[in-house]
Amino acid sequence: MKNIKSIFGFSDKKKKYTKDIRVENIQTISNESISMLLMEPCLISKIVAVWNNKSIDLKFSQQKQNLTIYGLDLLECKVVGRIKFDVYVIVNGEKKRLFFENAKNVSFNERHFDINVATNDTEYFYFSKSYSRLMLQTIVGSKIKANSIWNQNEQLLIQSNDFIKLSDGFEIEIKRFKFKEKVGYEKVNATTIKLDINKLSNLKKLISYDLIFFDSNSPKKESIAIDIKTNKPVQIGKAMDGKVYPFLWVNNGFINKIEQSGDFKKRFVLDSEVEILGAYFRYKERPVFKRLNFLKNDTNLEISFDLQQAKKKYNSLEIVYLENGYMKRYVSKLDDIKISQSSIHENTRDVKMLLCQ
Repeated sequence: MKNIKSIFGFSDKKKKYTKDIRVENIQTISNESISMLLMEPCLISKIVAVWNNKSIDLKFSQQKQNLTIYGLDLLECKVVGRIKFDVYVIVNGEKKRLFFENAKNVSFNERHFDINVATNDTEYFYFSKSYSRLMLQTIVGSKIKANSIWNQNEQLLIQSNDFIKLSDGFEIEIKRFKFKEKVGYEKVNATTIKLDINKLSNLKKLISYDLIFFDSNSPKKESIAIDIKTNKPVQIGKAMDGKVYPFLWVNNGFINKIEQSGDFKKRFVLDSEVEILGAYFRYKERPVFKRLNFLKNDTNLEISFDLQQAKKKYNSLEIVYLENGYMKRYVSKLDDIKISQSSIHENTRDVKMLLCQ
């Protein structure tokens, strides 16, 4: 960590600071700094952020009683984790705190100032409501947070501000159980990559693969990519036509209701119009699937099976579909399926959906 050194006594919380410098008119003036007005004339020689008996120098500028303080360069300092830094100013060799007397009376937004936009990590200055003194909070994770993932011209692209946290030449791997395969990629720009998915011939269709990043400077340290839209790990899946999409597991919000419309025929009334890619039963106690035939008309999906007999052999019903650029896999335990009788009379001889033999 750059510019870090031990400063004895800075973390002594029992010591009382009677020479605080009062400040007013605090505001964010850029993506990386805040400004404030010092309520007494003084010449600041240094400002440090202190945590766990260690400190990092903070850049600042002062024009008379107008003070601007810059946040940490999270990439350069290699700060990781949730860390609260005490902020100290040095005046005539003495350490002092910046004190906002009205902190306990103002709103959250009036004493919190977000100053980091370089990555998806969080960094902000704030005045403690209890002690009214300036602090610096960082929340930095090792995960790669993907702002967006999309399929474009049969290519899968990922945009993330966090790619700049990785060394040049980082590696990507797809993983499922014991299966692993390296994935080539092309940098579109500093925050966007294009996966070389056409060479991923070993991907099985309609199942999910984890996407793992490895820093070239720390090859044993892996970073899981997180989709910030869903807050779930980034996974990819291959459709029947060979296209690769971002993949999501779904447990609700897909099926509105299930109706019994014949001796074995079940009508799944979907919440919206989507493209169905496959329907499966999952065997109990092992990740093996039996594919089912289905018929779809608008938001009605018909599948034929005997629920009570299926419960003896299978654990869940899983339906794979495309929606809003994502491949999604809906999972429902067979014990959780509730079926209502359809108001429409149908001849059971017209059942068209049968289990694949």
